[in-house]
Amino acid sequence: MEALGGDQMWFDRFMANHAALVYYWVLIGMYMFSPKNAYAFSELVEWHATDTYEQFVESNKELLASLPPPMVAAAYYRNQDLYIFDELQTCSGPDVPLRRPPCDTLLDVFNNIRDDEVEHVKTMHACQDSHRIAQDLADKRKKFAAEGLSKNM
Repeated sequence: MEALGGDQMWFDRFMANHAALVYYWVLIGMYMFSPKNAYAFSELVEWHATDTYEQFVESNKELLASLPPPMVAAAYYRNQDLYIFDELQTCSGPDVPLRRPPCDTLLDVFNNIRDDEVEHVKTMHACQDSHRIAQDLADKRKKFAAEGLSKNM
């Protein structure tokens, strides 16, 4: 975004840095009253992010395809250790291959971010299902017990 001028105005930078704090505390408040509604709200926000990235990519496809990825994105996506990239996604599992998206252009970066937002939508949707969460925890406890890793989980 910075390469396209997204960091030129101080107000844009200020809002980008502080909107996340407001969002965080609003969600904490919502979660205290209704965790399911907090996750539902987050799911809507993630859907909006997905749509926004998709519109941006479609509107700027040629330009984005002609620009190299930022160094930080290239370092992240090309690294073997993609810090909890697959572990916290609903698409992860023992039979699911690891996701290793391409990172050759800025277009790849925005497509990767959009696809990650889709995974966030799935995760927020799954978090609203307390029976699924309980079953996942029970399955992990059984796995750890079978492997002798932890009896205190």
